[in-house]
Amino acid sequence: MEARQDLERPLTVAAVRIPRAGLLALGAGFAAFGVLLFLGRNLIFFYDEWTLITQSPRWTLVSFFQPHNEHWSTLLKLTYEALLLTVGLRSYLPYLALALALHVASALLVFVLVRRRAGEVPALVACVLILLIGAGSEDLFWAFQIGFNGSIAFGLAAMVLLDRPDASWRALVGASAALLGSLMFSGVGLLFLVALTVELGLDRVRRRNLLALALPLVAYLAWFVAFGRSGLTPRFPSPSAWLTYV
Repeated sequence: MEARQDLERPLTVAAVRIPRAGLLALGAGFAAFGVLLFLGRNLIFFYDEWTLITQSPRWTLVSFFQPHNEHWSTLLKLTYEALLLTVGLRSYLPYLALALALHVASALLVFVLVRRRAGEVPALVACVLILLIGAGSEDLFWAFQIGFNGSIAFGLAAMVLLDRPDASWRALVGASAALLGSLMFSGVGLLFLVALTVELGLDRVRRRNLLALALPLVAYLAWFVAFGRSGLTPRFPSPSAWLTYV
């Protein structure tokens, strides 16, 4: 009787199982990484990257916390500093490889989140769409987007760790560290902070996971008060600035 009821039950997309779906997603990630890195093999440093390159010899400890285009970019600056000290300007590939690795990591984390909530078929589709997102081609091949890609990857990692109601204290600590890293790569991390605050706040079962957001929030506010305000651009120019347009 139970078997007959199972046969009569409508099959949903979420119920469809794909053998080794995780390995398929991982394989797609490696393949996309290789193809994209090959396509970008002849690229060179561009635009904002030269700001970091030319300023890096004069950086002090305080410089790493000063905003870049209003963003908290400490981890972006540290990444470029490390790459400049190790590989220099001889090749663009190491810079691009890191940006693409973060992009692939983001796609795989999306796979994990979607699989938990909607099944393996939507998860694989979402993963592949993100891996080969044509509309983002300019950003995929610009290593400076290590900043945005880092924020997205670390923000998604925090979402994965906080997705379960029975998250252990290790998961909470890991999520807190990941969200802090997301904020320290760029302002995109604020989107994840807000999204997690709303999602966890509305979920009674997972509301205790809000504890993981305390440290990142306090850290960002402290950075903004100490450094972030200096990077703000006035929304409206001063009256004296209007004279330049007259």
